[in-house]
Amino acid sequence: MPDIAMCWGDNCPIKETCYRFTATPSKWRQSYFAETPIKEDNTCEHFMEIWNKPKELMRLTSDGQLYVDGELVPEEIILSVYRELLSSQYPWNKENKQQ
Repeated sequence: MPDIAMCWGDNCPIKETCYRFTATPSKWRQSYFAETPIKEDNTCEHFMEIWNKPKELMRLTSDGQLYVDGELVPEEIILSVYRELLSSQYPWNKENKQQ
């Protein structure tokens, strides 16, 4: 769900290149502009360019390798993050240890 006000794109010549029009709206709740904010000169101060980065910024391969933004994450970093998540400094983990 995009956490933005989306646009209906009525009579907008740039709607196909704007994220506010092309994003997939939430199934449950989504805000929209009351009117398409396009100006007479076909500009829009609310225009959001569609981000053309690869959709898979984080990818886990079938052999267990983790890639972030196309670069392999060293196993030591993954293990240190995992240990940090399991450490007792997280409230949910403290509750689990007391049981």
